[in-house]
Amino acid sequence: MGLPFVEFESFFRGPNRTVRETWQTDVLKFLDGDEWAIEWQGEEVRDRMTERLDALVWLDHPRIMTMTRVIVRTLKRRVGRGSKIAGGNVEGPLRTFFTDPGHIVKLTWRYHPIMRARVHKVIRENRFRTSPSSACVAGVRSIAGSTGPSPGIFASGNSGTVTTSPSMLRRPSPG
Repeated sequence: MGLPFVEFESFFRGPNRTVRETWQTDVLKFLDGDEWAIEWQGEEVRDRMTERLDALVWLDHPRIMTMTRVIVRTLKRRVGRGSKIAGGNVEGPLRTFFTDPGHIVKLTWRYHPIMRARVHKVIRENRFRTSPSSACVAGVRSIAGSTGPSPGIFASGNSGTVTTSPSMLRRPSPG
């Protein structure tokens, strides 16, 4: 689609998994652009993000599919020294699944029904011009006008797995 994309986590996380002080300002500055794509995350900025979007692309995968993808991605990131993620961080040791209540696998399980409810709420409120719908990858390809999913829009970073969060799109209005 050729839209500027920044993985949301890169706004939020700094080195050593610290929360960047300027993350909210940085997200909103990115959204000031004429066109963009971003994951629909961040409790503190989600409503302001939603006000600016033209389309919400949501892959309503069954929880089992989402969990399988997150677990596989987490394991792949952890193999060897682990692959870099936002803020120059690497996936934590696998044992943290048992000790960290904020482990990505636990968060994904917890937030799956919450994100579904949020998307349905936005759809009911009809808060943007383009009506969203649950979609399979083929449906997203149709929405995106491409022959395949764009790695930035429909995947989380370079992992090749579909993001568990809806993605937001904004394009300039035809002049």
